[in-house]
Amino acid sequence: MPASIQIRPICPNEVDQVIQLSREVQRDMAEEVVKHQLKFIIRHPWPYTITAVFAILIHMMTEWSIVQSTAVAIALALLEETVRFLVFFSKWVGIFQVGEDIIHVMEAFSAPKGQFLVAVKDCRIVGMVGAKETTKLGTGEITRFYIIKQYRQLGLGTRLLSAIKNELLSLGYSTVELLTHHSNSQALNFYHKHGFRLFNVIHYTSVYPYIYDQYELSNSLVDAVVQDRSDVLEYSSSDDEMEQLLS
Repeated sequence: MPASIQIRPICPNEVDQVIQLSREVQRDMAEEVVKHQLKFIIRHPWPYTITAVFAILIHMMTEWSIVQSTAVAIALALLEETVRFLVFFSKWVGIFQVGEDIIHVMEAFSAPKGQFLVAVKDCRIVGMVGAKETTKLGTGEITRFYIIKQYRQLGLGTRLLSAIKNELLSLGYSTVELLTHHSNSQALNFYHKHGFRLFNVIHYTSVYPYIYDQYELSNSLVDAVVQDRSDVLEYSSSDDEMEQLLS
């Protein structure tokens, strides 16, 4: 069993660690979105349809054989799809950058309106989560919810979520909201298990047939059963929850 992990507010000398962890997790998240989109396009009829159209047009306009026309059509379809994907990629990749709130984390999540917690093992930050106010009265926001790969699916996400809910309650919030992307199914399942419900879909960008949607989820802190703060300061591997990249 691994040593316990302490969950506590961030210290000023840990800002650089938080920035580095954010870079690593954001890169992993972007890679996961790319993989999801590539799997999606393989199953989508669009590339096969456009290949067939190219092949028919080339065959009709030239004296090439069906085989030659098909080979050229495949090459053209691959080129067209590559350009289409790169345009799509350029529209959302900026989301997965280290934000100003992380660079200036001590100010962005300062009391009495916010809090930033880190999970620390052997002086190394292995997870983090922030909470801050929104424009809605009585509503706080959970953001920058990251856990490094080695410590996912061990229950640390559950402990961090419980800890930040307690912080939000102590700050006077009655409702919490968060934002994640539509392709992160494991994170969506995790949040749903902990009482979060979808209340809005943001159609961030699309380049047919690719789409990138963001889901806004909310949860009532008043109705939720939140553990006592003393229960979440220490973490062990006995929990068996499903966590993934959390945003």
